[in-house]
This record gives sequence, structure tokens and C-alpha cells, in this order.
Amino acid sequence: MSFTELSEAFFAESAGMGAVRNARSLLDGGKVLSSNWSPPLLKGVVQDGASSYRAGLVIKGSMDIDNLCSCRSSREAGLICAHSVAVGLHHLQRGTAQPRNRDTVTPLPPRMGVRPVVRQPAPEPEPEPGPKLKRGPKGDRVEISVILPPTFAAAIERGKVMVRFEAESGGSRCPLSALPMNRPFALSPEDARLLDKAEELAGDETPGGLMLNLKELTQLLDASVGHPRVLLGRGDRIQIGAISWPVPVEITLETSGEIRMNLPEDFAVPTLIEGDSLWAFRGDSLEPVGLPKAWRALLRAPMKLPRARVPFFLSQELAVLEAESDVDANFTIDEFTLEPQPPRFILALTGGLGQMQAQLQCAYGARVMTVGVTARDESLWLPDPKSTTRYST
Repeated sequence: MSFTELSEAFFAESAGMGAVRNARSLLDGGKVLSSNWSPPLLKGVVQDGASSYRAGLVIKGSMDIDNLCSCRSSREAGLICAHSVAVGLHHLQRGTAQPRNRDTVTPLPPRMGVRPVVRQPAPEPEPEPGPKLKRGPKGDRVEISVILPPTFAAAIERGKVMVRFEAESGGSRCPLSALPMNRPFALSPEDARLLDKAEELAGDETPGGLMLNLKELTQLLDASVGHPRVLLGRGDRIQIGAISWPVPVEITLETSGEIRMNLPEDFAVPTLIEGDSLWAFRGDSLEPVGLPKAWRALLRAPMKLPRARVPFFLSQELAVLEAESDVDANFTIDEFTLEPQPPRFILALTGGLGQMQAQLQCAYGARVMTVGVTARDESLWLPDPKSTTRYST
């Protein structure tokens, strides 16, 4: 969506006339310090009383808008607030402002062979990235809290989660981005690790809130392990576990020799957050899921391994799965026989005494492999059709 498609009427329809009136008041009072539009992100800084807000919107369509402001009405009610609308109106005003007289030159009457020179107005520079919180061991102690939305599970299903960051220092609490950025603060190791990742996700500035996709959310959770102040809304505290939650996996050797893998029938899959890592939301805790990435599809549907893959699974993958998950199998590896089979060599010669070519092949029953042609990663295990637990190579 281009910014030229937006208007004051668009903001009135999205946020309401009350928010537009309050936004006009902020704009007319010179409270909007900056605005920037980089589709689909609108962002800027608004000074409202003693507080400074990094406000903005993610605008993907007329019905797909997310508010990014860290003010109370946005944080608690999820409304598109006057601060974000004011940033939009400020950018609209910049786009329609008339060039100043000193930016143009009135053309003189043309002379033969000479064209009038008109200087274009210089583009207004984009605002610099927001400031970052200064850190120092001798600064005032500050504690950071992470506020997840009360509708956290529903937000995960939508694929976008608004995360707020609040700071407590000297007995007072405020959005993290509202702290004075001109003096240092002392942080605990847990807060420093969390802030490093939050600033990275925010584009190298200290955020008061972030709208995260699920991949970004898992990155933040990875950096929040053991953090003592992660809250659901403003109520229950959420434990961010360091120990992986083992997924129960049933593994069955079928009469065909194939291996079936599935979760127990009575197992209720929790709300999952999938990105580079995998997390489970279990109501009062967030825990990393102990399931290798290759087997995450098990959380959606059973999987079946063909016989050609069974030896590789038994020799390499099963041990990894057992180490990270709760495996219940109806067989043991000792029941399988994996033994070498002598090949029958086939040599084909073509050409004459002056020039001769040779092709060497190895036959294992009906299976023929050509030296130098058969791929190295092709399965070398041959299932015995008479036994589900016997393979040769």
C-alpha cells in the first residue's frame, strides 16, 4: 500500500474521529518530532507531556493494520492511538507542503540557446534511528519486564505478536523507550541479553514495543531463557524454561517392514511457536520443544519411513530422537540384522586394441550399481523381502 493512498479520512475510519482530533492537537502543538514511511512501516517519535513515544503503524491494507505505539491505551486496549495517527498526519503534511520561496528560482525570459534553470527543492532528510539505552555498571539500576498480550495464544495463531518492554527504576515504571537516553543504566545479565536481542529486532534502537512474526518471537524467547519478569498481560508471570520439553513419540515397526511414527492418540498438542527454534506455550510456561527439526511434521500428522530409509534411521537418526524426545518403540535395534552382501562384478569392454573403454558394475541380486555413476548418497541398504528386520549392503 502506497502512502499516497492514505489520507486523514483513512485514519479516521481506522482509528476513529476522537483519535484524529487528538492527533491534530498533537500535530498543531508541534509534538510530533519525526515521521518516516517505509512500506509497510510508518514510524516516528511523539512527545506527549513528559513522555516520549515511538509510535507507528504496520499498514498492509485498509483492513490489515497493526499499532506499534507503547502508550497505555495501545498497550492495554490494543487501540490505534492518537500518537500513531499523529505520525501519519505529520508525514501526510510533509508530503503536501509547498516548496519554500528560497528553494526555487523564478525563471528569466528565455534567451536564444539558454534554458531557464529551476532548482528542485532538496529532499527532507529521513530521521536518524532512535537512540539506544546507555549502559554502565555505575548507572541507576533498571529492571526490564516483558509484557505479552493477554490474547497470546490467539496472536500466535494469527502469526503476529505484540510484545511490550517496560522498565522499572527508582520505584517508577515506564515504557523502556521512555527512559532518558542521555545517562547510563545498570542491567542484570538476563536483562542485558534480552535487550541485545530486542534492539537487534528493532533495527538497532531501544524499543518500547515490537510487533514480531513467529520467527522473530522464537529469537526473542531464545534470548529470554531464565528471565524472571515475563508477564501475560499485567497478571500471571510466565516461566521461560531452559530444559526442553520431551515430545512423546510412538514408533511402530509394521508387518511391511516400514516404520510408522506418531504422537499418542490421547496427546493434546499445546500451542506451538515455530521459527528457527520451536517453543510450546503451556498456559503458565514457555518451553523449548525437544524435537529435532526433521521430525516437526509429527506434530501435525503421522509419518511413515519406507524400508529403504530404515537402516539410516536406525543407525543415525533414532539416537538423536531418543536423546531429545520421549520415544516408545515396539522394537529394539538388536532385532535388526545389517550385514554386507558380496557383489557380482560385471565388466563391459568396448572399442579395440588402439582405444578401449571399460564400465564396471556391481550387482546385488536385481540391484545393479555402476562405479563412478551411482550417487554417493544413494541408499546402499537392500531390504530382504523375506524378513522385515534383515538388510544387506
